[in-house]
Amino acid sequence: MAGFYVTQLLVYASICILILVLERWWSSKKSAIAFKEHTALLLEDGQLPPANAVRAAALRTLMRKYLSIYAIIMGKCTLNARW
Repeated sequence: MAGFYVTQLLVYASICILILVLERWWSSKKSAIAFKEHTALLLEDGQLPPANAVRAAALRTLMRKYLSIYAIIMGKCTLNARW
């Protein structure tokens, strides 16, 4: 009976990971284009992009990496646990 639950866990986890990856790819593509256009407009006007925008982008990237690694570790711990 435990094999059924492990299989269901793997299926649902795979679906969730796939959806998250697709969503992040799509949203990062849109936000990257918008950020480049905004930065290009600022540079044309002779202004520098604000430091807060650069810092926020770095923080978002770091959070994504942290959450991805956390999900991998928790998934491994869950699969290695004895039911």
